[in-house]
Amino acid sequence: MSLTSEAVTRDYALWGTAGNYAQQISNMKTWLSERVSYITTNLGPFSACQQVNVPPLVITKIMYHPDTTATIARKDLEFIEVTNAGDQSVNLTGVYFSGTGLVYQFPSGAILGPQGSWLIASNKTAFQTHYGATAMESSPGICPTKVSVWFLPMDSGMLLIMCITTTQFPGPM
Repeated sequence: MSLTSEAVTRDYALWGTAGNYAQQISNMKTWLSERVSYITTNLGPFSACQQVNVPPLVITKIMYHPDTTATIARKDLEFIEVTNAGDQSVNLTGVYFSGTGLVYQFPSGAILGPQGSWLIASNKTAFQTHYGATAMESSPGICPTKVSVWFLPMDSGMLLIMCITTTQFPGPM
């Protein structure tokens, strides 16, 4: 608790929270312990995940709070870019985003070449008009106005990417 005590005052002021911080930490530790037990019981032990081949996908760009323009709404200019950082093509079948703010399934059979990028825009037409590039797909409402958590799992359940965005900085992570 000594490592996080400096952040307590800032956290309380920023988010309007109050309470017994030591109890909140204890509750979180209990929840994590119960979650590890649940996952081990229902999904299997960690050792089953040690040799999983994870494709080198990286979120390389996030535009979640763009400037407004005279003719295009802010939410229509939101986008993310996923890049294959590897030297071999990646089959995106079964890869998807889930969580809050963005739910998106890559098309079955979609292939992302080495160093290739895949743009997902809130509004494909507005994206092309404003940025001069073509988005591969369109997904309305990429980010809500406060906090968004994205997960990029594969069909096997392996988490590839977790991204937390907030328009209120600094926020708790």
